[in-house]
Order: sequence, then structure tokens, then C-alpha cells
Amino acid sequence: MSLNIETSNDFKIGAAAKLAGISPNTIRTWIRRNYFTPSHVTESGNRLISSEDIKRLVMMKTLISSGDSISSIASLTDDALAKRLAEATYIADSSQSLQSRSLLTNIKPAFLGENVQARYGLISKRFWSPVLIEKIDDLKVYLEKEGDIDIILIDFRLSSELRALVDYAKSEKERTVVALFDFLPREIVKELSDADIQLIRGPINADYLEKELGSILSAIQHKRTSNPLDYTPPARIFDDAQLSQISNAQPTIKCECPRHISSIVSSLAAFEDYSKICEVQSTEDREFHNYLADETARARHIMELALVRLCAHDGISIT
Repeated sequence: MSLNIETSNDFKIGAAAKLAGISPNTIRTWIRRNYFTPSHVTESGNRLISSEDIKRLVMMKTLISSGDSISSIASLTDDALAKRLAEATYIADSSQSLQSRSLLTNIKPAFLGENVQARYGLISKRFWSPVLIEKIDDLKVYLEKEGDIDIILIDFRLSSELRALVDYAKSEKERTVVALFDFLPREIVKELSDADIQLIRGPINADYLEKELGSILSAIQHKRTSNPLDYTPPARIFDDAQLSQISNAQPTIKCECPRHISSIVSSLAAFEDYSKICEVQSTEDREFHNYLADETARARHIMELALVRLCAHDGISIT
């Protein structure tokens, strides 16, 4: 700790706490326990926190929010903290992508809009059997014949039939409707929002669309699970190969939890599958075995979410 006079780049603990988004008491506790050392101290003994100190505090706070303990990161250099933060961010993004994809595998989307073939030629590869349709009437014909669409994504960008698209979006009650747009008149956005249309504002690429749809479908699924008559078991987040990879990974912290939780998830998934087979073999107990499969799926999903958080905490990359 060096002795310096106060400069314009130095802050007292109260001001630094506001800039870093951390309570002053937390910073004082970290100082007292040697988890954090301010760069400067005045001749009168006041602790001063520099701009670089604030960056460090923000990184520490972010990592702790991601699951790291203060004791495990306090001794890291600024460069090591930045590297750890980059790793944690990558793992969190990968985990969120896995959860999004687990939801997207269960849907069949239709993209509706002018020149949709060109717009979504690349994005559509992220989906399974998408339907690309340019005109509303063509979509209506398809739905009458096939009826296998779960979600309709309407491209409002530079459309010559804007009013018709808005009216159709508001009239579609059987399926989730998502409006994709870059710019729309404020009154149109409000009209769509008031009609419970999901909104995704551009620019849109494959990763962004996947993430946003994952959030939308997760919220819809959560709402549906409140009604047991409309319950659909959540899809698996991890397949068997990924569980094996996590089980055999070398975490940054010496810990057997990844192996144990991977085993729990694997066992629950196996019993979930067995219950479905048993349901077919024991037709007289079909309802009960269906109940067992659904409840096991709930438990498996809870443990999978815990495993996602654990992988982020232990620095385990998921492929």
C-alpha cells in the first residue's frame, strides 16, 4: 500500500462502492480480511480507491455472482481475474445456449415474411425442419393442410404488407407469435405488445435469435407447467456424451461434485426413459407410470440446471 496525495482518479470508499455496484460495508470487510487492498492511503490514513481498483472490484463482484468464492479469487492478479472472467462468461454463454437449444429441438417454427428465403437461409439451419413462407395466405394454406407449426416468426422489416402482418399476428391464437423487426412505428410496437405478441428487435443473427427464442420459450414453458393438465416434460440439457465429459473433467477446484451430479442426472434420465417403456408394458398402470416419468423429468431438469451452474463455477467447458 503506497502513500499518496489524493488525485482526481482516486475515490473514497462510498463513491467507489457506487461506481462498482458493491456496498461500502462489503468493500470494508474485504479490506479487513485482506481480500482487497486499495492502491492509495492519504497521510491522514484515509483509504483511496483508484479507477484500476474499481475495475478489479467489478471483476470480483461479477465472478462471485457467477459462483466463485471470494477466497478463491482474492489472490489472483488483475490479468488472472480478467482471464477467469472471460472463461466464466464463455461457459455461462455456452450453458445458456445449451438450454436454449434443448427447448428449440422440440419446436417446429415457421418464418413468415418477404424474401424470407434469403433472410433466413443461414439462421434456419439452427432449427429442425423450419418452414419458410413469404405470404400470409400461403401460411394459412400450409396450416390447414399440415397444422404442425408450434411458433410463427414474422419478419416485419421493410414489409409492403405491414398492416396485414399486424392483423394476422393479432388473430393467431393457437400458436406463439414472434415479431422480428429493426424499426417500427411506436404505435405498431405498442399494438403488437398489447396483443401479447413476443418482440425481438434487430439486428438479428443466428446466435442472437437462438438466445432470444430460448428465453421466450422458457418463459412459456414455465407458465404452462403451472397447469399440470398442460404439462410437457422439459427436454434434456445434457446428452449422455456431455455427462460423461463433465464427469471426467478436471475442475479448477478439487471437487467431486461434477462427477456425482452427472451421475445423478444420468440415473434420473435412465429412470425417466424406463418409466416410459414400463408405461407401454403395463397398460393398466399407464397413468401412474406417466406420472412417474413426468416427476422424474422435473427432478432431472432441476439437477441439470444445478449442473450448469456447477460447470460455470468449476470452470468446466461444455461442448
